Amino acid sequence: MVAVVDPAADQIWNSVSTEITKAGVNEKQPRTDAEWLAVRHQAVTLIEAANLLLIDGRQLVALGKTLDNKAGYLNPEDIRKSIDGTRPAYVLRVHEFHDAAALALAAIDARKPEALIEAGARIQQACEHCHLQYWYPNGGPPPVADLKGKSGAVGKVR
Repeated sequence: MVAVVDPAADQIWNSVSTEITKAGVNEKQPRTDAEWLAVRHQAVTLIEAANLLLIDGRQLVALGKTLDNKAGYLNPEDIRKSIDGTRPAYVLRVHEFHDAAALALAAIDARKPEALIEAGARIQQACEHCHLQYWYPNGGPPPVADLKGKSGAVGKVR
């Protein structure tokens, strides 16, 4: 997640935004072929990451590493048990993520920034649905402040 999903999702979420400052309004979105291609690569990365997440028994963290967990978050062993114990539900969560990333790819290919904003929100929802079930089911959702720059990153107003 840290090496593949997070960076790719961040680039999608940050590809379209509206920033309002004292100097005026700055509308950010891909405009050139190269900019659209760069964000397209990130959507493809997320789609392929979903395929990797479907590999049964896939290692959750690198050997010798731990998750940067907060109180109430599950450790990798408990996450693995939960995934293995609810495999059909987990597969549905991964498909939700895959489908959201596919929406981003379609928005990018159509060069529709507004559709990319919606797809970015769907990606965030898919991530959060899975995290709520498998990463921090006992700790509840993170405080809203922790989500700023994630779910609000696409189309954000500062």
